[in-house]
Amino acid sequence: MCWMAAIPLAISAVGAISSSQAASSQTAATQQAENMQAQTQQNNATIANWDAEDAITQGALKAQQSMQNTASLASTQRATMAANGLDLTQGTPANILASTKYQGELDANTIQANAARQAWGYANQAVNATNNAQILTSSANQLSSSRAGFTSLLGGAGSVASNWYGLSKQGAFN
Repeated sequence: MCWMAAIPLAISAVGAISSSQAASSQTAATQQAENMQAQTQQNNATIANWDAEDAITQGALKAQQSMQNTASLASTQRATMAANGLDLTQGTPANILASTKYQGELDANTIQANAARQAWGYANQAVNATNNAQILTSSANQLSSSRAGFTSLLGGAGSVASNWYGLSKQGAFN
């Protein structure tokens, strides 16, 4: 009768060890997944920073192109008005040229401001991704597969001890 009572205890002990190993493996997998997600977030931050730099560069190029187009338009206006014998230094011709110059500067400034806003958005994405990476890394560092396994084993050992005590009280080991 004594060996038959030991079978459920042995099964409980094996189950506790198995649960401990599973808890340890699951925690290690979670830790690895969080570290991988953190690396992905860090990569996203790097890309967002590159995008921010590119937005500023593209904005500067587009602003320069806009200024060149404005200069070309002003040259065409000057040539046309001069060919018609108009005095470019006063009156309507001067106002047209001033308006063209003003509108060209406004367009270039708008292009650069839009590029700066776009870069700011990318910079914010980079900060958010970096913060997420730090949170994930911190969370992964908090995990301990050995602690999880040990905690699970302690719980299983308590269950085995409780079963042993109950069987012992019933006289199963006499």
